Amino acid sequence: MATTLLSAGSVLTLVQNQVYALPARMCRVRATGAIESSPDGDVSNFAAVTLSNNEADLGSGFLRTTAIGVILSIKTH
Repeated sequence: MATTLLSAGSVLTLVQNQVYALPARMCRVRATGAIESSPDGDVSNFAAVTLSNNEADLGSGFLRTTAIGVILSIKTH
């Protein structure tokens, strides 16, 4: 399956266990549930993202969720 590239300003409902590529710059993500990030998209390298107020600052890389129905929005700095 191809990796979906996310762009700043997008709002979408994540598909459980699907890998998404973040924009190639620092961004703030807001999620309604738990998300995980990875520097290279390798399934064994994903780690939980600590959300503060449902937000986190992430650089380029990959993310996914293991939950169902997580809504994600992205803003650049």
